[in-house]
Amino acid sequence: MIFTDHAHDAVFKYIEGTIGVQVFFIISGFVMSFTTRHLTASPLENFKDFAIKRAIRIFPLFYFAVLLTILVNHATLSLIFNDHLSTLIRVLLFQPTFINNQGPYFGLWLLPTVWTLNYEMLFYALFAISLIAGRFRYYALYSLLLVFVVVVPLILTHQFSFSPDVNYPFTIQYLSFITNPIILLFLSGLLLAYLLPKVKLSKTITLVFFVLSTIIFILYIRRILPVSPINNILACTLLVAAVILVDMQNLFAPPKWLIYLGNMSFSVYILHMVFFTYLPMMFEQKLSFLNLKDSWLQVAIIFIIVFVFSAITYELIEMRFTNYLKDKLFTRKTRL
Repeated sequence: MIFTDHAHDAVFKYIEGTIGVQVFFIISGFVMSFTTRHLTASPLENFKDFAIKRAIRIFPLFYFAVLLTILVNHATLSLIFNDHLSTLIRVLLFQPTFINNQGPYFGLWLLPTVWTLNYEMLFYALFAISLIAGRFRYYALYSLLLVFVVVVPLILTHQFSFSPDVNYPFTIQYLSFITNPIILLFLSGLLLAYLLPKVKLSKTITLVFFVLSTIIFILYIRRILPVSPINNILACTLLVAAVILVDMQNLFAPPKWLIYLGNMSFSVYILHMVFFTYLPMMFEQKLSFLNLKDSWLQVAIIFIIVFVFSAITYELIEMRFTNYLKDKLFTRKTRL
């Protein structure tokens, strides 16, 4: 959804890409909780292992994407390193640029998808901290998220909102970022990881639930159902819950190519905007005689380039390089 939304606004005008980010946040919350439910090491060891593994998972590909973005945007290199060096440093540290105060983005950069990774890294940081609480880690994490979203805004501004567009009048800008209600989507994923393994449904009921959840989701993104922050969370959560239940009961056997595409989705996500931003400009300058502007052919060509390039980065960076780092840093094989 995110990919196609960014690809071509005219061609994919019926696909809501921004809601794909919110679905991803719910999935992330679910995966982090589900894959760490049987930790056996000490709380501090779990904290260290989780933090290092998440860094290994995110940093190499992210920094490669930032470097690629800077290189293809060579016309503004001097601007980046002279007038906006502080902004680049914020990006590299997964901090909002605060070029503006519009939530949940709080300023975009040359690589627009960066803002979502800021929240992802915030969630990872809170999750890692919660691991120190041992068997009480989930209570600690739920509390941290609710304190950020509800308690801090109430104490400092006497208000709170469930809308990611909220702009609290904080004197400290960073508080606007860590209190943004979009982080409740991670909480939704955490709750799914706790509840779904306890749910016992027949395959027929699961299939019906999947169909109904999909219909509700489609009606919502088409704005046929009422749009609100709460409805947004519910629509996304129902869809993710339905897909997880279908997977748990093995109702569908996805083809190998789809599994591979899912495995390399991070590469596709982090790199696609580089190509969809700069390739159309290059086509217009170098291949104007082909008249590719705003055409299906241009979209198809960029799609192919994105997937081929993403497959290469997935194999070289996400698989070989990150596994090399894990093998060097860990003596026991407990990969998340």
